[in-house]
Amino acid sequence: KNNPADPVWRIGDTYNLSIGQGMIQVTPLQMATVATIIARDGVKPDIHLIKTLLFEDGSEIKTKPDSDKKIDIPSEAYFVVKEGMRQAAEFGTASALSGLGVEVAGKTGTAELGAEKKKVNSWFIGFLPYKNPKIAMVIVLEAGSSQNLVGAPYAARELVSWIVYNRKELINNPQF
Repeated sequence: KNNPADPVWRIGDTYNLSIGQGMIQVTPLQMATVATIIARDGVKPDIHLIKTLLFEDGSEIKTKPDSDKKIDIPSEAYFVVKEGMRQAAEFGTASALSGLGVEVAGKTGTAELGAEKKKVNSWFIGFLPYKNPKIAMVIVLEAGSSQNLVGAPYAARELVSWIVYNRKELINNPQF
């Protein structure tokens, strides 16, 4: 159903699905929520997109956020995942994010598109600073050339560099 041009199921498809590289549709907001949960050792944040609904007649409804919730996964699991993400940003697939003046933790991914695999979706999910996270981020570059060797880690590097240079208070402020 997902790829009518190549409907054959191969053993490699099973491998990809078993390690989470399948054809599951996940939004950037969902990915950012995952990054935040990992950064906060299993505490799911209240995501509050709309504070007040205003109507033409002047009436309004204030929305009420949910409270943060703890995910029932042992803390040791988050430690292992976070350490792996830190190593990926230090000398792995996300190493474009090393040496920026702030420790970043992240995970990269590439999804090949179509039977000919000439296009890819490149993504990066991560957080910073590593030891006291203030920012979770997701970068998704859709339908880029499969020949592109730069991708989402480079775009994330540009964003982190901008933050470090222009808005350092975002990563140093203990109130966040």
